[in-house]
Amino acid sequence: MKKYILIALLFSLNFITFAQSKVVKLFPQYGQGYLALYRNADLGIAYWTVEIALRTWYNDSVYNDKIVDKFTLTNLDYMKMPEEYLDSNKNFIFTVQGFNTYKVQVVNDGPWNLGGIIKVCPGCGPMTIKCSKKCNGTTYAWAINQYVNDDNSQSSFELSSTLQIWDPVTYTGIPYYEYMNQSEFNQVSQGSQVPYWELYYNNFYGWTPGNSPHVISIPNTYPQHVYLDAMGNPLISGAIYGVQKDLGNWNGDYIESQIEPFGSICYNPTQYFIDFMNDYVHVNQYYSFDYTLMPELVCQPSPGGGTPPHPIPGVNIPSLIYCAHSVVEATDLSDVVGTIDSCLNSPAQQLLGGFWPDYILGISIGRLDKEMTPITLLAKDLFGPNGEYLNPNFTLEPGLYSLGLVLSDGTYVPIYKAFKKEISFSRNYSEFLNATISPVPINGEEFNLHIEANATLKFDYVLFDFNGNELYRKNFVIHQYQLRDYTVKPKVNMPSGMLLNKFIFEDGSQLNIQTIKN
Repeated sequence: MKKYILIALLFSLNFITFAQSKVVKLFPQYGQGYLALYRNADLGIAYWTVEIALRTWYNDSVYNDKIVDKFTLTNLDYMKMPEEYLDSNKNFIFTVQGFNTYKVQVVNDGPWNLGGIIKVCPGCGPMTIKCSKKCNGTTYAWAINQYVNDDNSQSSFELSSTLQIWDPVTYTGIPYYEYMNQSEFNQVSQGSQVPYWELYYNNFYGWTPGNSPHVISIPNTYPQHVYLDAMGNPLISGAIYGVQKDLGNWNGDYIESQIEPFGSICYNPTQYFIDFMNDYVHVNQYYSFDYTLMPELVCQPSPGGGTPPHPIPGVNIPSLIYCAHSVVEATDLSDVVGTIDSCLNSPAQQLLGGFWPDYILGISIGRLDKEMTPITLLAKDLFGPNGEYLNPNFTLEPGLYSLGLVLSDGTYVPIYKAFKKEISFSRNYSEFLNATISPVPINGEEFNLHIEANATLKFDYVLFDFNGNELYRKNFVIHQYQLRDYTVKPKVNMPSGMLLNKFIFEDGSQLNIQTIKN
């Protein structure tokens, strides 16, 4: 329940918490355009409607909502929001309604902002953030923002939730997480033992790790990257859970006053902002409606560091996301079953280099539209001690997924993607070999074969002429990351024309390369 305290000040102090929806699991402005909804089985929801409206304020209390679009979702709990409604220069809102089989409305949730013009107060006009002071605390993360009215230069302040990374181009929002092990996760997952837990995870609502961005399951990459719990203890073994941090001591309170001119205090450190907020709220004198003493706003830095992690040098996170979208999108439009890791090993994606770049420690896979046990893939578990590929194999049904990449600095990068077809994670051994033949065309009765492997491989190399006659055969064993140059010199004469080089692997897969002999 929200508590209200009205304070007469000479400036505006707006303390606004981001309300948490019991229906919306993923907001489009943070989920790369995807809206994901929770279907409560007890309510018998047969279909959803998502209504888009453009809100126009005329004064402090009068506004108009003009409905501009409406979507009906049957047998689906997610949708991709059209980009025109994520326009930061317009104030679009959306409302979600759920109906049962009798077409009776059983859910009405919203309206929710789609990331348009910031309005700290109704009708006060567009506000621009002049500065922001962040705190990444032990179990909380907040930002104090100073806003300036674009029309009259009046100032206001807001305490809000904050993200460690937000990219307005790809609509990617990465929260601050508190990390914990399995036993601690089990203790707090009852929804009543930790104040913020009801906002982000509750058994009644059925939100599980990987099922929303508020609670994630992370591959344990120790010792490459060490995750710390709220007390600073390293999580050495076992599953790791990340729970989005809340606002801390002032979670759920709302404090407001009149808008009055006030100069900038942006040049001051974060602690000045904290003292500033506490002084003018008079935390030791004012009580909320339930007669509890207002606590002080504090910032005890997280033992993992008070600033967000920085992306690995040379790794562009938006490009990484676009890479995954563009490559996987191609599988949606063809009859060929694709692989979800295609972005990580496609030769065309120079950004990511080889099969599995060393700055990616692991991938976690969760489903947002249905229950699913999270899947984790660790780079260190893909290959055996001798470099042989262990070939993890699983299939994802059509639906909306979060593919969480864990980078070597601990940054968690989600990639949200709706797969329209069944997607399989499996790889042929032939995909781990790169082979080139020179010269082109071949002159004489011998040529050079250059081979390199991203895994330890055994294969037969066979050379055929245009009519399918075998000209040469050799068995190869090549170790992971090994480069080899080999001279191919058949005992029979090679005819002029087209030649076929066939590489046949233990799993039955093949790599075929054509070349020409003069």
